[in-house]
Amino acid sequence: MDLYEIAQQAPGGMAPVPEPAGSVPPGCLLDLLGITLTDIGPGRSRARMRLGDRHLNQRGVPQGGSLVAFADAAAGWASYGALPRGNFTTVQLGCHFLAATGSGTELVALAEPVHLGSRMLVLDVRVLPQEQEGADRPRLAARFTCTQLVVDR
Repeated sequence: MDLYEIAQQAPGGMAPVPEPAGSVPPGCLLDLLGITLTDIGPGRSRARMRLGDRHLNQRGVPQGGSLVAFADAAAGWASYGALPRGNFTTVQLGCHFLAATGSGTELVALAEPVHLGSRMLVLDVRVLPQEQEGADRPRLAARFTCTQLVVDR
């Protein structure tokens, strides 16, 4: 079963992603950063990444690129959950870094749809420490948005 089929089993919500559906190729960036998909729905996803030294900059805080890669992966998985053939490409992205976290912190990326059109998807991703998930006013580490262009193959 592919990610789109799993997502369609959870209309309006998310379903856990069984192995190997959410696996990534060994040695790819997501594998190197320890990014994993945990749940998926139509235009939605939940991913996790435990911060380690490889994610930090010279000052000991997460390097912005590691957080962007994490949020972008969550947005990509959400897009796979929205498109039956998964044909899309990112045409715009932006990220606001809001709070520093440290090594050992388990981060969660929650992707939600802003717009799921036939030619364009717009997604919002909140990145936060796992212990903040479900809080009324969670302390976000980052807020990411992206626009995906649906392409025909």
